[in-house]
Amino acid sequence: MDPHQAFRVFVYADWVMTTAAIVALCLAVILAIFALLPSNKSRRRTLWRRALFSLVVFAIYFGMQASVMVGLYSHERTTLSTLLFGVPALLLAMGLSVALVRAAKSVFSPGGPQRRQTLGRSLLAIVLLTIGLAPHVTTLLLPYLTVIHHDNQPGTLVTIGDPVPEFAFTTLDGVAIRSDELRGKVVVLNFFATWCGPCQTELPHLQTLWDDYQHHPDFRLYVVGREETTEILKPYQEQHEWTFPLAPDPDRAVYDQFATQAIPRTFLISRDGVIAYEWTGGWEEEIPKLRKLLDRELAK
Repeated sequence: MDPHQAFRVFVYADWVMTTAAIVALCLAVILAIFALLPSNKSRRRTLWRRALFSLVVFAIYFGMQASVMVGLYSHERTTLSTLLFGVPALLLAMGLSVALVRAAKSVFSPGGPQRRQTLGRSLLAIVLLTIGLAPHVTTLLLPYLTVIHHDNQPGTLVTIGDPVPEFAFTTLDGVAIRSDELRGKVVVLNFFATWCGPCQTELPHLQTLWDDYQHHPDFRLYVVGREETTEILKPYQEQHEWTFPLAPDPDRAVYDQFATQAIPRTFLISRDGVIAYEWTGGWEEEIPKLRKLLDRELAK
């Protein structure tokens, strides 16, 4: 699945929860207004109880929203971020299990008003808890949904044997790079994004590659942030202590020369400016192959 498609699944799930939270808040306000109007004591008590329930649902969804954001954007897992993301999801999962058990018992219990009431409440709880849990599940699955394990994916504009497109960018260190000036060098060019799960898995391997080959006079490695700015990449680089050259590509000027969709993407460019290797998605199992090709190109 393309990273954008997988991310869209998360956005839809998150949108449903956000919409449900807004509806719950509006419902709480409306019920509270009706509860303030003159009516009998029993009706007012019922309205206040339902308003409080709606407000609690809103508060839970709002807290889950914050928890999902922690899970999505915390690239470094700390004890605090794990707790903030994991504990609410665990509580909702436990609540969903209880609701499912109660609903199942209600289905097989003798009929009557009490059975219908219990079943109705259980089904309502299942719906509400599922809405709250869905963004957590998609956040956990996002890195796996976006991993692609073969080359020449749809959207690829250049592949093995093609001449490298003309491109130019400036690294975070202020070094201007032009494709025509890289002739005679062996270049590993990677495209990533700070939000991309597989990219976070891949970058440590690129760091190891940089550590092993950076002193070779003909080796070059550039990691380009698609739709990323200098303001985002600089603190990101400092946070993760990456030492390889990073470059922003905020308007996709470089990326669009190589592909129209999907990251991470890695290209190996030979000394004569030809694509010698191309891979899309996580490539841990491809590292030995890339190293072998890299050694072969550097030996020429």
